[in-house]
Amino acid sequence: MTDTKRRAGRSGGRAARVALRAAPLSEDKRPIRPGMSGGTYKPLSDADIARIHATALDALEQVGLMEVAFEPDNRTQFITGLVLDHVFYRGLEVEKAKAPITDASDHNPMRVTFKAK
Repeated sequence: MTDTKRRAGRSGGRAARVALRAAPLSEDKRPIRPGMSGGTYKPLSDADIARIHATALDALEQVGLMEVAFEPDNRTQFITGLVLDHVFYRGLEVEKAKAPITDASDHNPMRVTFKAK
């Protein structure tokens, strides 16, 4: 095989690949086309999300896990009002549980002190 022969199975080089990516997509392959409705993709309603959340908490309780109740409760929340972070426990007693406000993170810390039963 000489240096001037091309290897089988390869076509084009970097420039060809760059040109292919830079070329506009045909109408049928465009992800967004004129006339499409816009907005937020929201496959579940707020009620659906709340029902899923309540079911998850119920399932955890059925296997013996309890959720810590914070005072004051400044845990980070979703836009819907559902709490983002949780602490669950089993076989312990909660002595103190606080969720102070901080600007050190996008989540407020959760401080929990447990004692053995």
